[in-house]
Amino acid sequence: MKNKQVMSMEKRLPYNFVAVYFEITCKFEYLGFRISSSIGWENFYTCSGSFIRDESITEITGIDGEHMGSRTNSNVTAIRLTDNWLTEVPSGFDNFFSNIEFLYMINTQLVTVNSNQIQQFPNLEYLWLENNQIENIEVYAFSLTPLLRHIDLQYNDITSIPYNTFQHLHLEVLKMKGNVCVNESAETSQNVNTLIANVEISCSPLGPLIEEISSELLNNTSANLDTIGANLGIIDSFNESVVLEDTVRNFTSEITGKYSNANKTLAMLEDLLDSIASIKDPQNRKRRKIVGFPQFERTTFNQHFESVLHKWNWVNLFIMKNVFPIILLLFISVFILHFSKSVEITCKFEYLGFRISSSIGWENFYTCSGSFIRDESITEITGIDGEHMGSRTNSNVTAIRLTDNWLTEVPSGFDNFFSNIEFLYMINTQLVTVNSNQIQQFPNLEYLWLENNQIENIEVYAFSLTPLLRHIDLQYNDITSIPYNTFQHLHLEVLKMKGNVCVNESAETSQNVNTLIANVEISCSPLGPLIEEISSELLNNTSANLDTIGANLGIIDSFNESVVELKNDSENLKKSLTDLEEIISNLKVLEDTVRNFTSDVYGIILSLSLICVFVTLNISS
Repeated sequence: MKNKQVMSMEKRLPYNFVAVYFEITCKFEYLGFRISSSIGWENFYTCSGSFIRDESITEITGIDGEHMGSRTNSNVTAIRLTDNWLTEVPSGFDNFFSNIEFLYMINTQLVTVNSNQIQQFPNLEYLWLENNQIENIEVYAFSLTPLLRHIDLQYNDITSIPYNTFQHLHLEVLKMKGNVCVNESAETSQNVNTLIANVEISCSPLGPLIEEISSELLNNTSANLDTIGANLGIIDSFNESVVLEDTVRNFTSEITGKYSNANKTLAMLEDLLDSIASIKDPQNRKRRKIVGFPQFERTTFNQHFESVLHKWNWVNLFIMKNVFPIILLLFISVFILHFSKSVEITCKFEYLGFRISSSIGWENFYTCSGSFIRDESITEITGIDGEHMGSRTNSNVTAIRLTDNWLTEVPSGFDNFFSNIEFLYMINTQLVTVNSNQIQQFPNLEYLWLENNQIENIEVYAFSLTPLLRHIDLQYNDITSIPYNTFQHLHLEVLKMKGNVCVNESAETSQNVNTLIANVEISCSPLGPLIEEISSELLNNTSANLDTIGANLGIIDSFNESVVELKNDSENLKKSLTDLEEIISNLKVLEDTVRNFTSDVYGIILSLSLICVFVTLNISS
């Protein structure tokens, strides 16, 4: 039988809503899919859907297709979409198929995993979005699909994933191969948890910041290594200069040795040449040691019941008398009342005015100023005690004010009595955690004052079901980290965060709130310790490198001084060599003079000898 269903437009659309609507043609068939090695094969009654091409399709308005046998839309458990021009998951499937467990959409132009598109499948267990063009996953994309067991996002272009996207799910399989920020898959719960932890870092929206810090660290290290290399080059140059100095000394020594014989020859004439200065070897200079660079461093109900049976041996008597069922019911009632820690709240109903902020001003609220009989383990209120003003009732109450300083949490159950709460005021208590289950009982909440408590943690999705929030005051608590995107979906006018561990700012205009949220995303990020560690390492390395460079600069200064001294010594050496050359020249002149003098002496002696011979001959004759 041909199945053709069309949904009434007038019934669904707000006035002037613009969208593109279309029928989907379904081929209804049974298909088997091998989910994973751990889950195995699963069979699904499937709508293999196709559309008349229109890239602007946003919502389906009808189903065209023939069911197998007597099956109907309620039997359909899977949707398979493969039109390669699709850019999003059309909405409207939940108007026709209420039991979808498997969404299969591959080889399309899907770019974003949109929370509005995915939340139309509340029973979804298997999500296959392989080989598309996905770049982004929206915040809270899977917040309304808690049954998800298997997610396949392989071979897309994912660059970042909002923090805690997968944490609330009980995944058995997570496939993320072939993406920009992650290239891993996991098919066991343990491996999935490990992969999620890796994704939290590698695909964190803070990834670019971490990469920038790491890059800066790498660049600084590289620059410092270059500097050290240059310094080492200078040291090499200095060593070459020392070698040059040694060469000059050797040269001087050779010259001095060359003329040593002349000095010896002229020793006999020192008395005659008093005016000539004696030649002395230049004084040896001490070698300077080069200082080396430092190394670059771089309890369950059954158990309780059995214990009672064991303790009270007369229970057998009740069983034999057929009164056991009555006693059992009484026991269960006492057990539940004992362990649920339920209690009445005493309300003083009154009108109170609060100055919300300079931008919002004063607001008046019909308030339940509540108090409890002290019991630190209270978890739920079961009744309201108090007298209303005039004809007012619980439905008129718009604010709850709790100031018992021993309270450790926001009790649940308020929504059973007060359905219009806009303002929750709880200060000076021992509240430690902002719990999503406690806050979501106030869907109309606009103002949340949790000042001066002991809050350390804000749970993931704490404000996901309170979209009307305008003002949040979390001042003077002990908040160390805040899940990513905690405030992004809200339209806050005031956010007060002064006096916390990870943030100490407040903002009272929308623009300033946005700036503060951006700062909180970094300073209170669960990745904060990692960023702090990297920053600390960068700081330490930079400090160490500066110390090293400082030491190197000291060496360079010493080297420069040595170079100056060496230049002076070289000048002195040149001067000494000039003087030596002058002395040698004088010595040559002197040598010539001596030779001439010797020659003259020899002539005289010869003449005298001749005279003596002549005289002797004359005498003899």
